[in-house]
Parts: sequence; structure tokens; C-alpha cells
Amino acid sequence: MKITEKHSSGEVIHIPLEFVRSADRQAISLHPKQEEPIAVYLIKSGWNYGYPTYHVITEYGDMEQSDYEFMSLDRVCNRFGITPDMIEKASI
Repeated sequence: MKITEKHSSGEVIHIPLEFVRSADRQAISLHPKQEEPIAVYLIKSGWNYGYPTYHVITEYGDMEQSDYEFMSLDRVCNRFGITPDMIEKASI
């Protein structure tokens, strides 16, 4: 990946970024018993607000659509009717 920076003088600078695979994050998948949504993926966020936060991707099969939300652990649990243990045990 390259970041492109353009100065007011018109000069364009390309700054290369090198990535490596990290093992410190994992996605947790939830699969409802009913048909829709077909899957919910939780990715633990790197932002610290004093409580756990997640990037939440919800996939729907009928429309081949996915939705994204940023949620706290409490909000994830309330929204999907799960307990924090279901997420925390999956993270081990």
C-alpha cells in the first residue's frame, strides 16, 4: 500500500507502507439459528475507551448485503441476545 501526499506546490510524494500478518486479532463469528442474517462477524477493535469495542459486520443472504457498525461489548450483547462469555471464550 502507498500513501499519496500532495503538497500545495503540486509535488506528489508516494510513501510506501509495508504490512505483515499479525496474530493478535481474530474474528469471532456468530451464526443465528434462523435464516437471516446468515452471519455476524466481530473483530475486536484496537481503540480503548475503557471498555471492549468491536467492528461488527452483519451479512444477509437474500440481498447479498453486509452492514458495518462499531459497537461496545454491551451493545453487541444487547443487539444479538448473547452474553459477554460467548465472546470472551471465543477469543481464547
